[in-house]
Amino acid sequence: LTLCVYLTSGRFFHKLPLGTMQLRHFNSSVNFMNGFLNFFKGNFNQHQMTFNLDNINVTISEENRGIRLTTEDENWFIPRQTLAETKIILEKNFKIIKEHFLDKVETVITQTDLNNVCLNIALCYFQMYNHWRTMYKRETNRDLTFLQKDFDATDTINIVIEYFKQKYPYNYEDKCEIMLGMTNSELKEAVIRKFYYDTK
Repeated sequence: LTLCVYLTSGRFFHKLPLGTMQLRHFNSSVNFMNGFLNFFKGNFNQHQMTFNLDNINVTISEENRGIRLTTEDENWFIPRQTLAETKIILEKNFKIIKEHFLDKVETVITQTDLNNVCLNIALCYFQMYNHWRTMYKRETNRDLTFLQKDFDATDTINIVIEYFKQKYPYNYEDKCEIMLGMTNSELKEAVIRKFYYDTK
């Protein structure tokens, strides 16, 4: 058996006869290099990642210079983001949001509903903060951590109302009042404001 050695130009440089031991050594070297390259690609050129947020499986993948995020119920595109930052920020913000609501929900709201609402809020603000950071020069170095003041923001209130109203159209009010810390009259006003906002 003969090994043909090439110059970088592609032309033959020399022919070397290979014995059985030499061939085995050559094949072993090739296999080692292939394994190393596969490890490198798997760890440094990863295009997709899956992780868990309290029993919600989240898959993120690179798409058009951004990130596609999917769960069983959600499908979001987040432009100009990376796999690493998306995972870190979502895990961090989901924990912040859930800890805020955990003491309020009592037994009226299931863990599944709480997890889903918290993820919806985390995704909404991640998308919003990220948009500001990529669109406005003064926001270039913006920290994407969820802000405490946004617990009282209209978007947060509307996400909670929208979730429970869709899932429990006939008894959503009790759940919203408990989660948002509102009286019935305050919630009714919030629902009316949301209606006008959605239909304007």
